[in-house]
Amino acid sequence: ETAIRILTGPQWACPQTAKEPRKPAQRRLGGWSPTEVIAQKRPLRLQSGEKWEEKQAFVLAPWEARMSCFIENQEAALESHNCIYEKAVLEGNKGMIFTDGSGFAGHIGASTASLIHGVTSQRRYLGTDSQSTVYAAELSGIEMALAKTREEQAREVIIFSDSQAAIQAVQNPQRPSGQYVLTHIYQHVRAIRSHNQENTFKAPTNITIRWIPAHVGVDGNEFADEEAKSAALLGAGMGVATGTDEPIIRLAAAAKRAVRQRIRERWEKQWERERTSAPTKRLVQAPNKKTLRLYEGLSKPQCAILIQMRTMRIGLRHFLFKIKAVETDRCNCDEGSQTPRHILMQCPRYIIPRTKLWEQLWGIGINEMDYDKIVSNPQATRYVVNFMHRTGLLQQFQHVGIEEDDDEPTGLAAMDLGVEDDGY
Repeated sequence: ETAIRILTGPQWACPQTAKEPRKPAQRRLGGWSPTEVIAQKRPLRLQSGEKWEEKQAFVLAPWEARMSCFIENQEAALESHNCIYEKAVLEGNKGMIFTDGSGFAGHIGASTASLIHGVTSQRRYLGTDSQSTVYAAELSGIEMALAKTREEQAREVIIFSDSQAAIQAVQNPQRPSGQYVLTHIYQHVRAIRSHNQENTFKAPTNITIRWIPAHVGVDGNEFADEEAKSAALLGAGMGVATGTDEPIIRLAAAAKRAVRQRIRERWEKQWERERTSAPTKRLVQAPNKKTLRLYEGLSKPQCAILIQMRTMRIGLRHFLFKIKAVETDRCNCDEGSQTPRHILMQCPRYIIPRTKLWEQLWGIGINEMDYDKIVSNPQATRYVVNFMHRTGLLQQFQHVGIEEDDDEPTGLAAMDLGVEDDGY
């Protein structure tokens, strides 16, 4: 991802070897540079007819006027649309352009649609979902509408978009992935404003962008949505950009997503091939970020205890007997093997603290009585770990101070059981 940030930053700051590979003779003399190697590897290597986006420090000068943008609640937005539509039909001097961007079947398309003065539309293919994003497609739809307005020189044009993120970006342009579209948008705006100043005898062109709810029966929005999907499918069939002769712009956001997806796929394949860690695989069917939530807010000792309880590699007799560290795996209660499950769910020596544990779990809405589900619940992990620490069975944590919910003593002193000899 660092290489992607370098490649999509200002071009004057990007190393030449990252933009294009050196000749073989030059590489034989000095070898491959680190940036050159990364830039030419999959999935960062550019294909034919493709180039990286370039971000700039700013799109607008601080004193330059922004476009007029309006985002209302759903009811108000629909009412405003209906009023504008009625006036446009009666007066005939207003233009209404609907824009949309769509991701369909792994491809990205943008479109504009107009139902006033005849049904017209435009389509643009922006590439695959590893090259572009729906957000950039929404902005591209607005840019296409402004380009059309610039050509026709209409008196008043209202652009309707169902993307609040795109409208907010136009109103306050920053440096997101897809900034090049914002640059094109304001190039059109400057040209329209310049034309207004040069032709003072004509009424200036008034352009407004308004938010319209998606999929609520607005004909223009539904038509634009269909056209955007058609643009994605058309580009998928042709394999090239349509509606423009420019190469496909590869966005940093899409490239980062592709890199992360590739890492995830490799992670999942490695997980499937792994033949060890059966206890962990029982709890985690596939690797994902949700597992990290189990350890949020826990100290290092608490995390260690939780990991040991989930993997069953813990300082209890069941595991210690496997590695020949103790002579028996039986619990002192003599009702089973001393496993984390037995201590947490069954051992009669810990009835009192276990009762308190259940009360704590029920108090936060957890009614599970299954060991695997309890140690896999982010809300329960702190209480479970503190329970295991208070038993005093884990000798490696006997001198560790773990934050408790109260000032109760820890170890067997808290349970009035006396000192227990674990046999090691």
